[in-house]
Amino acid sequence: MVAGARDPALNEVCQELRQEIHASAAETRRYSEALAAETRRHFDVVSEGMLSKVQLVAEGLVALDEKVERFHDEIRREFKKVDRRLLRLEAR
Repeated sequence: MVAGARDPALNEVCQELRQEIHASAAETRRYSEALAAETRRHFDVVSEGMLSKVQLVAEGLVALDEKVERFHDEIRREFKKVDRRLLRLEAR
């Protein structure tokens, strides 16, 4: 059988099958694009929430650093007092 001399019914079935495949591919593409857009939106929402949490942690670290620095300064002042007292005792 020559390729151009196919049965007309078979040609019709092949044509219908091609159309269904193209329609299915287009539907799959639309679904995939919609899913990608939804995933992007979800990621944006999640990343925004995480960004605000990271910002809170950063602010907490700054506050903690300031508190430690104040404590360090206080300890330094107290040690200076103790050093002066020891020097006075040693000088006697």
